Parts: sequence; C-alpha cells; structure tokens
Amino acid sequence: MRGNIIANADRNVFRVLIYQLIEEREKKQVFDEIITQNIVFLLLHLIARNIQQSITTFLKKQNPKSKIHEIMTYIQHHIYDKELIKIENLAACFNKSPDHLNRYFKNETGNTIKDYITRYKLNLIQTRLKFSDLTISEIAYEMNFTDESHLNKTFKSVFGQTAKQYKKNHMT
Repeated sequence: MRGNIIANADRNVFRVLIYQLIEEREKKQVFDEIITQNIVFLLLHLIARNIQQSITTFLKKQNPKSKIHEIMTYIQHHIYDKELIKIENLAACFNKSPDHLNRYFKNETGNTIKDYITRYKLNLIQTRLKFSDLTISEIAYEMNFTDESHLNKTFKSVFGQTAKQYKKNHMT
C-alpha cells in the first residue's frame, strides 16, 4: 500500500496545525502545554483518519467481496423504499446493467437479489411479529407488500406457516 499519510484535502489543515504547534511551544504562555497536547491530538487523529481511509480504499480494490457487502448494506439501509431497491435503480447505483448485477450477486452469494430482498424483509417481519404490537396489515404496508394476503403467501412459502400463525406461536 503506497501513498501519503495526509490526503491532499487535509494538507492545509495539517500545515496550520504544525505552524500553531511551533508557535505555542515558542510563546510559552498560560495553558501552552494543554494547547500543545490538543494540537498533537488533532494531528494524530488526522493521520489516523487518513490511514483508515487508505486501508479501506486498498481493501476494496483487493477484495471483490466488499462490493457485495456494499450492495447488501445498501439494500438493508433502503429496505423500506421499494423504488431504491428495484433492480434497475440498484444497477444504476452500482454502475452495472441489471442483468450483470443480478448475475454477479447470484455468483457471489448463491441468491438472486430479489430472493435476498425477500428473505431480508421476512427476517424483519419475524422480528416485528415477535416484538411489536403492529398488526400484520401494518407490517405488510411497512414492508411494501400489496396487502396482508400477499405477505402471508410469501411468509408461508418460506417458513411453512402464515404470519398470523407465527405471531401466535411466538407471543411473549
């Protein structure tokens, strides 16, 4: 991993802090020790931030699985917005064609994007059924199912029971 520990965007801040550090040490005024320590603290954090960003960039280039992680994280963060997780919008977001993104995701995870989204939603639904007072209709609406019947059909195809049966069996 080659490069500088200070990014170009931080160079001016770094210079100002170094200048301020030298000035504080030369002036010998009240609180100069505390101010000096804080400047050094800021410099070290700037360096740490830049090193972390370099490592992250390096790992993304070295590990193609990180792209899958990015896609999965994006889906998880936008699971309630059905427009953002449509395959066309996902593909545009990750600069791939819908077909290429689907093939790539399937090759890396063993699941299609649609199956991953459905399974992730169903896991969230299980949690809501166990720990919330929301009705199944409210949960269906929240998770962008057309209605309670559609949620139940999907839920039963994966878990072998309807959402209502699941809720009844897991009442706390």
